[in-house]
Amino acid sequence: WMRVILASNRGTLMELGVSPIVTSGMVLQLLAGSKIVDVNRESREDRVLYMALQKIAGILTTFGFACSYVVSGMYGDVSSIGLGNAMLIVAQLTCSGLMVMMLDEMLSKGWGLGSAIGLFISGHICETVAWQALSPVTINTGRGVEFEGAILGFFHALYARSNKLYAIGEALFR
Repeated sequence: WMRVILASNRGTLMELGVSPIVTSGMVLQLLAGSKIVDVNRESREDRVLYMALQKIAGILTTFGFACSYVVSGMYGDVSSIGLGNAMLIVAQLTCSGLMVMMLDEMLSKGWGLGSAIGLFISGHICETVAWQALSPVTINTGRGVEFEGAILGFFHALYARSNKLYAIGEALFR
């Protein structure tokens, strides 16, 4: 459920999702709220500097998250995947995180509808619902091979089972 909230998707370029943006924003708000970072919200210059600090913190957080994912072994032990591949994975995750930051910036500047973070989260929820409905991937269950997608599973059960009423019940209550 945490991946849905952070709009991330394991094994893809959206692995980090919006978590670097959210983390860096929360840390900077905490620092500004506790007066460790002095920001005068009335001053245009201070607001511009604060936004630049948010972007730099987001870039550093994205790079740090990418490094921690690779070093922690999420894609395999670094010694087994090789240093070159590990660096490539870090570069890919960092670049995709920068793209997410740019999209967030565009959406929050008014080049879209609604909140940027909310849009990413709702997009991820829509992707998950569509995948769970239409996934062509087959899984081996105790009853045999079934489609992961509910709609495909429904039609496959109707086609494959001789008892159609049982097939409908099996597809709806799996």
